[in-house]
Amino acid sequence: MQASHKTPTKLSKAIEIINRGNALLMMIMLLLCVLGAVWDQAWVTSSSPSYLLLDEPSVRLGLNAFRGDVMGIGIAFGYYWVLISSFVPITLYVSIAIVKSYQSYFMNRDLGMYYAPSDTPAAVRNADLNDELGQITHIFSDKTGTLTANEMNFRKMSINGRSYGRGSTDIGRATAMRTGRMESVTDCQASTGDAAHPPHVEFLDPHGLFARDRATRDGHADAIQAFLTHLSVCHSVVLERDDATNTTNFSASSPDELALVAGAAYFGHQFTERSNGRAVVHVLGKGDVEFQMLELIEFTSTRKRMSVVVRALDNRILLLTKGADSV
Repeated sequence: MQASHKTPTKLSKAIEIINRGNALLMMIMLLLCVLGAVWDQAWVTSSSPSYLLLDEPSVRLGLNAFRGDVMGIGIAFGYYWVLISSFVPITLYVSIAIVKSYQSYFMNRDLGMYYAPSDTPAAVRNADLNDELGQITHIFSDKTGTLTANEMNFRKMSINGRSYGRGSTDIGRATAMRTGRMESVTDCQASTGDAAHPPHVEFLDPHGLFARDRATRDGHADAIQAFLTHLSVCHSVVLERDDATNTTNFSASSPDELALVAGAAYFGHQFTERSNGRAVVHVLGKGDVEFQMLELIEFTSTRKRMSVVVRALDNRILLLTKGADSV
């Protein structure tokens, strides 16, 4: 709480220019009021003998600008302040606020800024910055891997040095176009997705390399099995039951978690239950496999990994970790 501070108010460049102009006009007005008050008292002092009205004791001693002393200067300063107060255009702020309110009204209803897929119109959060929108010349992003649609699909994987899957991302295609490199037909097909695939999975293996390696009786097939088991167990995905459609859906805190669990399910390792400290995975050809959840270590920005400690059916205790390969 001690380190917290009030968020500063955002002002447009137009308002900043107006503020500086009004500050300059205010100083000029103060100078004019001071000069007028001093000149007024100098005139009163020199003209009192010539005008009987100014020489009246009630005038010279009353609370008015004709006293001919320091208090008279202060009163005259107030008179001039009231007389030339319109010199500073204070009402300009009100006019600008009214104009920006009309701008916000039209912006909120502009069909050119309406996003139909999510039924989301434009929303003006700060009308003071309306005039800044047309002055943007540079946009800085954090890195090339920024998600633009907050979606992630399972497309490729690498197990024991062997890569499976084809396809490219929007960033990869943009890079290929910029460098003049042509993508293969297979990559283009994988990039557009396949209607036969479940949601969050766009895996394409035209030569059947993954299925062939998985069917072998060597250590690499065991590595594939362990990899898929890892994906289906090491996560924080929650199962949600939809009674209306009688289906079960995955709910995840991040799109990458959802894509990995969906990918494991696509390859026959379907995560089906998590309750009472256990996780159940339905393995194609083997049935339900139960894992006892001993500990869950959540992902942190410092560690950049998440881990689970589980007990398998053969009483082996496994530590499954996923995340960054280096910190």
